[in-house]
Amino acid sequence: MKIVDGVNATLTTDFRTAYAIRKIGLPIIICLGSVGNILSIVVFRQKSMRLSTSCYQLRMLAFADLFVLYASVLPRFVCYSLDTDIHEISDVTCKTANFLTYASVPASAWILTTVATERVVSIWRPLKAKSICTLRNGKLLVFFIVLASIGLNSVVPISLTLTATGCRPKASWTQFWVYFNVIDMAACSGVPVALLSICNVLIAFKLVRSENYRQKSLYAAHAKSIHVINNVKTSVNRSVGVMLVATSIVFLVLTSPIVVLNIVASGWKYSADVRYKGHVTLLYSVFELLTYSNNAINFFLYCITGARFRLELKRYLASRCRCCHNRGSLSPAATSTYLAGQCPATDGFRCDRDIVAVSTIAVSYHIDHTSF
Repeated sequence: MKIVDGVNATLTTDFRTAYAIRKIGLPIIICLGSVGNILSIVVFRQKSMRLSTSCYQLRMLAFADLFVLYASVLPRFVCYSLDTDIHEISDVTCKTANFLTYASVPASAWILTTVATERVVSIWRPLKAKSICTLRNGKLLVFFIVLASIGLNSVVPISLTLTATGCRPKASWTQFWVYFNVIDMAACSGVPVALLSICNVLIAFKLVRSENYRQKSLYAAHAKSIHVINNVKTSVNRSVGVMLVATSIVFLVLTSPIVVLNIVASGWKYSADVRYKGHVTLLYSVFELLTYSNNAINFFLYCITGARFRLELKRYLASRCRCCHNRGSLSPAATSTYLAGQCPATDGFRCDRDIVAVSTIAVSYHIDHTSF
């Protein structure tokens, strides 16, 4: 009897800890992710960045991360805070909410994988990249990723139904879901993790090699203008590569634990020792928050590792502050211009776009489509 009481106490402690972790962690992830991803979208839409293939794909990644936060994280937060499971309100919400959750997560992972693949091609085959890694092809890739995510998970609303025990697979689809969960895990984490690992190795190797070559080239440079332009382009490309490697590594670190846990725990559920149930629940709560935090922290990684991203963010924030400062002293005509989405001109510049003059060097790396 003492053993049973001890087991029950352990289970109760594990479940309470898991509940507290989710209740505290989920709203933090939602708030940080919402602000960060919206700012990322705004920065990547700036005039000097919107024509870049990488910028477009990272902007779509921010949209996908937002979708994950509101389609998957928010319903869980509502469940733990208000004790109301959106999936169990009706049969329609059971099908719709689960479909949005299953479709959003792989789209985010594969868009990041696409960005890494595009960067590998740009670094290793720069001449072919000009014809392969175009903005049109980038848009098509994102479109096919979204289409594939929808198609792969189209069986979710068909196979699920609301029962007395909750939102569950239909009796005729029970065995199918055993295999579908494995496929979903591979699509969301397994395959992207493997591909990103390979891409990171290739990018890191090329970055180190390019840096060594650049240091040697500096001594051989004779023309100062050529030296400056090449140095700027190399540093920009290197900044993009470092930023992408950092984002990919964080993805690997944050999503791999839950993949390993799902594989290991698949054997535990048949164990006679009920203590494993509490342990798995607690571990799953921690690893789940790590996985969802990956959809919320990319903006902060961009700020830390992306020099050009920081520059564009400062320009945007400066323009917004200047606009807000000038708004109180506007004439009626200028006020209507502001409300129409344009800031009144100040000193010959439009403060929302041209408050900071673009230098010749900035224009030079804007023309290069491989520059981020």
